[in-house]
Amino acid sequence: MQIITALKDLGFNFWQVVVLFVVLLFRNEIRQVLDRLKSLKLAGSELALQDTDVGLVRELKKIETEASESKVTVEELRDELSSVLRRRCIAALLQIRTLTSVLWPHLKNLADGQTALIVDIRNSTYKEIEQSVRLLSAAGMFDFSLLPAREQDGLQKMRLFDIHPLFKSLVKEAESY
Repeated sequence: MQIITALKDLGFNFWQVVVLFVVLLFRNEIRQVLDRLKSLKLAGSELALQDTDVGLVRELKKIETEASESKVTVEELRDELSSVLRRRCIAALLQIRTLTSVLWPHLKNLADGQTALIVDIRNSTYKEIEQSVRLLSAAGMFDFSLLPAREQDGLQKMRLFDIHPLFKSLVKEAESY
């Protein structure tokens, strides 16, 4: 009751307090819904909620413009594209590091020459890092598959295989951030 009185003293009215309470109460559910949305249409305008593809397109467009305006060699173009891909992979690894407590230690402890890894992961955690895992897979760092979920404990096994030898160096680089 003291909290409500304090909010009222700060200028909040009843409905603002109710909305604040509902948002706090259902914040996890709201986050899950927003994570699933790629765009939101409001009053005839579309709002993109995930701009990772937009950022990548902007970077590629910049490279394309630089290549068309100057005498860029194929090697320089390849190096710039590799740099963009490397930054995207490190960003994906940073997200995995932030959002997981089980997968990240396994990635940090990959042995030299290790080409496969199986780890239990919570279904909710996988949904949070799915885009990052798919990006790393598309970049050729590994292939992955999900084994059937165990419904009683909300876990499923994620299998990484054909792990690229450069992946371990990317993990070490991401760890230094």
